[in-house]
Amino acid sequence: MQKERRETVIKMETKKQSHCWWFDSYHTSKCSPWLESTVAELNEKTNSMLKLIEEDADSFAQRAEMYYKKRPELISMVEDFYRAHRSLAERFDLLKSDRAARVRSPLRHSFSLPKEEYEYVFDSIKSVKSFDSFTETTYSSEECAESEVDDPDQEDEPEIDQNEREIESQFRGGVASYDEMMQLKYELSELREVNEMQKNIIKQKDDEKEDLVKQLSDSIREMREEMVAVRETTEHVSVPCDEVTKSKDEIDKLKLENMYEKEQIKKKAEALALKEEEKWEYEEMKIELAKVIEEKDREKKEAIRQLTEALREKEKEKNEVIRQLNDALKEKDKEKNEAIWELNDALREKDKAKNETIRQLKDAFVEKDMEKKDVIRKLKDVLVEKDEEKREAIRQLSIAMENLREESKLLKKSLVDYSPKKSFGHFEILKGVNLAKLFNLSSNCQRSVVPL
Repeated sequence: MQKERRETVIKMETKKQSHCWWFDSYHTSKCSPWLESTVAELNEKTNSMLKLIEEDADSFAQRAEMYYKKRPELISMVEDFYRAHRSLAERFDLLKSDRAARVRSPLRHSFSLPKEEYEYVFDSIKSVKSFDSFTETTYSSEECAESEVDDPDQEDEPEIDQNEREIESQFRGGVASYDEMMQLKYELSELREVNEMQKNIIKQKDDEKEDLVKQLSDSIREMREEMVAVRETTEHVSVPCDEVTKSKDEIDKLKLENMYEKEQIKKKAEALALKEEEKWEYEEMKIELAKVIEEKDREKKEAIRQLTEALREKEKEKNEVIRQLNDALKEKDKEKNEAIWELNDALREKDKAKNETIRQLKDAFVEKDMEKKDVIRKLKDVLVEKDEEKREAIRQLSIAMENLREESKLLKKSLVDYSPKKSFGHFEILKGVNLAKLFNLSSNCQRSVVPL
């Protein structure tokens, strides 16, 4: 057990040394849940691909079989990596150009903020930066609609948000530098929100100033009309003394009212001057804010440039890996073809030997069959001959039996008719005749029989 554990530890150390680019590629505790899940999925895919590549077999035939079984799966994984990386590059380029156009357009408007509002805006920026980079996506569309200004540049925001969600869903197996791009994207969104807030405040202040100026203008115009009317009345109309006294009282009253109105106009003018001073301060703050935004824009462009270079390096590394994989696949194809040729040659030799053996067996079988048929034919001829001999013997025996019956009858008759001596000699003659008939003896043999 200890030996197996040591071998396992050595194997893991070897794997870490050979794949240090993977094991130590991303270690950070300050990352979003989405990035953690994306990196986990990327590690899982990388691990499965390495398992496919690192597995080995005992023989060349087993390696070839393993290669052909796992080749489609490996090709599918390479295609997934390629699509994810290419889609990341294309959508990042599209998003970068779209965001740059949307950031430049709000900066062309002139705006200013009071000092308190300026500090509030930057405190809001700091508080927003402390949140997780993906909490902004949880805001509802109604809340975003309440904070937005009717700007033609904002009409495409749902489409941009949809593109961002598509990017997040498609690049879950992408590279670790995607987090930097997302950070830049959210900083750009924060700057755009600050710009919209400033535009709203500017619009509100301009409306207030226009209303105040309009009110002051109306009051001054009314006072002038009243003064003109009073002067015309005092110069051209002749009235009694008491009426003149009343007119003087009215004039004094109007003067007091005029003084009061002048005091009010003076206060409003001082307030307007204060507003103008605040406007100048606001303009200065606007210039400072524009400088800050420009600095942020430069930092964003620099970060985008670095990210583009990193993506280009990743693309080069990916192309190198693909080239190495293609070379390995070509080498495997070459080895596979050689193995197939060797197997085909061996199969042809085996087929040739098998066919030769089958031909020899067929020839031997045909020869044995011919011999068997010849033996059967000979046996049949012998049996036929034996049957003929048996039939001939049976026929002769039947004839002999008939002759014997006749001779037996004759003998019995002779024994009755003749004397013993004569009967014995006649018996011998009949015996010889019957034997001749029985065994086909010639007449010479019959003549050789001499009666006693």
